[in-house]
Amino acid sequence: MRDVAALAGVSLKTVSRVINGTATVDPVLAAKVCRAAAQLNYQPNLTASSLRRGDGRSLMIGLMLGDVASPVSSGIYRSAESMARRRGFGVLAGSLDEDPGQERELASTILLRRADGLIIVPAGHDHSDLRHELDMGTALVFVDRPPRFLAADSVVSDNRDGAAAGVRHLIDHGHRRIAYLGGLTSVFTAQDRYRGYLEGYSGGDARQVANFRLAARLRERRPASRKDWVTILSPAETGRACIIPLDSPKTRSSTCAH
Repeated sequence: MRDVAALAGVSLKTVSRVINGTATVDPVLAAKVCRAAAQLNYQPNLTASSLRRGDGRSLMIGLMLGDVASPVSSGIYRSAESMARRRGFGVLAGSLDEDPGQERELASTILLRRADGLIIVPAGHDHSDLRHELDMGTALVFVDRPPRFLAADSVVSDNRDGAAAGVRHLIDHGHRRIAYLGGLTSVFTAQDRYRGYLEGYSGGDARQVANFRLAARLRERRPASRKDWVTILSPAETGRACIIPLDSPKTRSSTCAH
């Protein structure tokens, strides 16, 4: 900044005000500073700037997703990035891969870079370790799943009622044998969707659920795969319809019937 000030023939304070976007700087002086900065290829040190700022903000947000390659996660990333850019913030993003240990490690890494807040699609089941950050003023927002053992903001879908509505829709269209292929039972959203699937039969023939015990066995072992879909819909266990959540990058529909 001193080199920029010397080349522009202005004070160091004027350079600082121009770099920080202060609107009251004389346009002529601001133009001199911008020309000098471009000539010297000056790049501001954002970390140092955040230490000097009165509010201590870094203008960076951490985004912790399940898998940045999945359609759901990439959609969240794109929306968060667009909104952050409009307000002058940058985004640091990473994948958790449903690993609580990786979640803690990534949160620590991002917070050490003085991020102003975290947007988290949580993999863990205990977020009490973030209470100190919340108390210190770090903004925390959980997406898709609520936090555990921590009172914080969250944005979630109504997975339970959505799955139940899907089952009722299929029943209304004449289907009675309805299979469910879902994610790991350790994941909050998968638990809620499966409960909704069962509740969708409320008032109907609950015995039909027993016809698809295979679906439950598959859920306990691993997330559903294409092979599982074929097994569920094979002649031996013929399903007239199925409910498929949209968590997998390979999944392209939420319901199917035949």
